[in-house]
Amino acid sequence: WPEGADVGISVHPNDYRTANTIYCAFPRLFGPTRNSVSTQNPKLESQIQQIEQFGFAIIPPSGKLRDLVQCLPHIIDVLGCRILHLLPVHPTPTTFARFGRFGSPYAALDFMAIDPSLVVFDKRTTGIHQFRELTYATHLRGGRVIIDIVINHTGWGSKLEEEHHEWFLRKPDGEFASPGAWGTVWEDLVELNHINAVLWDELAEMFLAWCRRGVDGFRCDAGYKIPVAAWQYIIARVQEEFPETIFLLEGLGGPWEATENLLTEGGMQWAYSELFQNYSGREVAWYLDYANRQSARLGTYVHYSETHDNARLAAKAPDAAPARKEAPPKPN
Repeated sequence: WPEGADVGISVHPNDYRTANTIYCAFPRLFGPTRNSVSTQNPKLESQIQQIEQFGFAIIPPSGKLRDLVQCLPHIIDVLGCRILHLLPVHPTPTTFARFGRFGSPYAALDFMAIDPSLVVFDKRTTGIHQFRELTYATHLRGGRVIIDIVINHTGWGSKLEEEHHEWFLRKPDGEFASPGAWGTVWEDLVELNHINAVLWDELAEMFLAWCRRGVDGFRCDAGYKIPVAAWQYIIARVQEEFPETIFLLEGLGGPWEATENLLTEGGMQWAYSELFQNYSGREVAWYLDYANRQSARLGTYVHYSETHDNARLAAKAPDAAPARKEAPPKPN
């Protein structure tokens, strides 16, 4: 037997060899104002602020999953995007630990549930049914659905925290620990402790439930914070039943070595590229060469044009990104 480390083989589903342009959708934004240049309403904002100063929590109107279904012909047939990536669809805080009027979509309160604000009141269906309508309609057009899943943390007061508080990290004084990156602590979140292997079973069942609802893959937010052994177990459980499931690592904020480990030992297929965290031509050229080498050697590096952790590209190059600038008001 030859000396040296074991050889690892990364297997990617055949359906993802080509034509993998991703359309990233935030379902909340697909309501009546989705085509508006600006949704600012100073008069309404002033009224809301007057009410909120008395402690009321106002939840704005939201786009629905069914609104997004109506956009699929444009997304898939016109734009040619074959993968629909949904930001988190779980319920979020509405009264406590709420960031913004909606609450952060990454502060999930129930990994298995759909945010009620995304659902149409229809007594023939449930929120899960309406989510399955979206995955079914996407598949009919030859598309695939990837959803955001965060298993590093939940929102404070989540169902999982209430039922299994022992699975969460605590500080020496007993306070639940909040995660963070780049010197920022996300105070509305509580961090899971993956030293508890029984937690992995719970999470594997959660991933499987979403696969049964028609999900084809997962963007694993803050995935670099999860031990490799946990991902090995979860991915193996999922791919035993759904072998073509894609796991996309969001490794921004973590070391590049963590990305390499999760694309090889961890069993993931794709990872976030940091291409657009570079701005000068020289930086982009250097990183693109690196990403292309890694894609051939380890697993596909996916280039998102923006990330939630960067200054907007339009702020760096307003002349090159006019579509992101707010148009001046039209004359009467």
